[in-house]
Amino acid sequence: MRGAALSIAIAVIGYNKSCTIAKPGIKAKDEHIAKMIAEGKVAFGLSVEHVEHAIPMLINHLK
Repeated sequence: MRGAALSIAIAVIGYNKSCTIAKPGIKAKDEHIAKMIAEGKVAFGLSVEHVEHAIPMLINHLK
């Protein structure tokens, strides 16, 4: 399930190029981020409560 954070990205680039890396109450996982990038995902949604945790992980994988 993908929420409002990705609605515009889905409309522009398609559902198959987007993913959610952190949901309310569920932190991002390093392995999940790596898998999504390997699958070619280019738009990443997350809940605001996980910004400080998830963004550094995402940046690390995108280097």
